[in-house]
Amino acid sequence: QAFGSPNDADRRELARLGDRYGDATLQTAIGRAQRYGIGNLRYIAKIAANIRGLSYRPTGTASCRL
Repeated sequence: QAFGSPNDADRRELARLGDRYGDATLQTAIGRAQRYGIGNLRYIAKIAANIRGLSYRPTGTASCRL
């Protein structure tokens, strides 16, 4: 809801990101994206991965430590 009403696909992706990175990390990532006015889920996922010290892999493959 940070950037408007999400559609079903966005809700599923947000839930997946919450499961992958944790809700607290996801909330922090959304907050950082909001500061820059960016609502792109891919950008939010990259921020969350960076916060957790992981590499971002959009294909759903397992992330690995840098």
